[in-house]
Parts: sequence; structure tokens; C-alpha cells
Amino acid sequence: MIKEYHKFVESLTADAEPMNKRLQDPQLMHILHAVIGISGEAGELMDAVKKAIVYGKPIDYVNLQEEAGDLLFYLTLLVNESGMNFNDIMLENMKKLRLRYPNSKFTCDDALSRKDKE
Repeated sequence: MIKEYHKFVESLTADAEPMNKRLQDPQLMHILHAVIGISGEAGELMDAVKKAIVYGKPIDYVNLQEEAGDLLFYLTLLVNESGMNFNDIMLENMKKLRLRYPNSKFTCDDALSRKDKE
């Protein structure tokens, strides 16, 4: 079964050559760098919170600030390389959240119903 599955996965694996060509685009590489960095730093942030919740350690706010700074660096790289700006992102996010939370307050019901997706 394992060999059959490996063969199946291999048959679905895309030809690497077109992807290699796309990776020659410097803008796309910067965006990839940003997204990989965001993912890694988010994991480090989660680990810091996990230590407090699971192991009962005090929250290390110095570390949280460092990880938030690293996330901000990668997020800024993503925003800049994608031609976006933080003002537009914040305005659009506020518009979405106002639709989702019409009473300007988080509720589980509003979070689950996602009125912004209607």
C-alpha cells in the first residue's frame, strides 16, 4: 500500500520547471519570504503563549514584543511587495468587522454567523 500511495502522490506532483521559473521573479520571492517569515514567527508567538497556558510559566512580555516586532517586519515586507498600504488594509478590515459585529462587540454568535460573508 505504501508504494502504491507514493506512486499516487508522485503522479499528482506538479512539474517543478514552471514553478522554478516563477521563483525567478524577485517580487514573488520577497512575498514568499514574507509569508514564510510570518508563519514561522506566528509559531514562535504561539509557543510563547503555550508555555504560559500548558506549563504555567509567566507570560514573557519581552519575548511577545520581540515576536510581534518580527511579525511586523514580515507583514510590512508583504504589504510593500504587494503594493498595498496599511491604511487601506485597516479601513477594509474595520469595514469587514463592523459588518461581522454589528453591535461593535465580539460575540460567539456573530463570529460564527459571519454576517460579512452574506
